[in-house]
Amino acid sequence: MSPYLELEPCPVRDAGTTRKRKLKLPTEGGEHGESSSRSEHTRTRNLVVSFLLMIIIGSGNKVFQKLQTIPMQNYPNFLNLWTTFMYIPFSLAYILPVSRFGLFDNAITAEHLNMPKAPFA
Repeated sequence: MSPYLELEPCPVRDAGTTRKRKLKLPTEGGEHGESSSRSEHTRTRNLVVSFLLMIIIGSGNKVFQKLQTIPMQNYPNFLNLWTTFMYIPFSLAYILPVSRFGLFDNAITAEHLNMPKAPFA
């Protein structure tokens, strides 16, 4: 049996033609085995935890930013610019060590770093 699942042709509205899509299915047992399902479970759990932490920290950041503008009635624009510009060094403090030393299971790979950056500039 092929590891791909063939789906019915789906119409593409722009081109006026039909295409077949293939989905890769995980193999049962076989090459990857039980350790793969454990690592997949761990990765999924880490993703959910980091997503929830991102929501909590981001919401707290916005709430405290609003609370800070109460005594600083003349400076809300400064506060907005300050938090925006502080985002850059904090992001670099994560990106540089992870890409250079391969932390967090090499979360930022060489393939990611070699991606052309011109379309995003």
